[in-house]
Amino acid sequence: MSYQWQTFFNHFPGDGTTPLNQNTLKLYTLPEGSSIRRTLLHMQLSVQIESTSAADLPLDFAPTVIAAAGLWLGDTTTPAANSPSVLDDANTATWLLWDGLQERVDTDAIAATGVFRLTWETPRQGVDVQTRRDAVAGNSNDLWLGWQIFDGFGVINNSTDTYNAYLAGYYTIRMLINTP
Repeated sequence: MSYQWQTFFNHFPGDGTTPLNQNTLKLYTLPEGSSIRRTLLHMQLSVQIESTSAADLPLDFAPTVIAAAGLWLGDTTTPAANSPSVLDDANTATWLLWDGLQERVDTDAIAATGVFRLTWETPRQGVDVQTRRDAVAGNSNDLWLGWQIFDGFGVINNSTDTYNAYLAGYYTIRMLINTP
């Protein structure tokens, strides 16, 4: 029996290509017979809204946004094309880890700069869970990271005559894998 840490990380540019519903990010396939013993997740997603005038910033949408992240271990015999959607499938999928992200708003010098920033993130210490999930024979055992942001106003990843608002972010994940 051996224990090994698997580490995953990535960052996403704020250029409009980072999706609000990320369900296509397969990280790893667990070897059959192994098990995940512990998972550490740090994640931050943010949107910086820039405008030439503070009066043109769409500030009303901020309190209505909901963001969550999840890790899902494929539990089907056929490999999945994507993971479940984190908010849409919150109660129907068997999540390895699921957590709402905390929102932080930065309005420093908004009148002078025309910049407004919203951030959704795990707590500073991250999310640290004893996941205890086995890679079962006959299952796909693919590990997926997903996130979903509900933005009912349609501000994020949008550009208008008065502002630009693109999603950016990063994640780091460490998983302790036990292999017999």
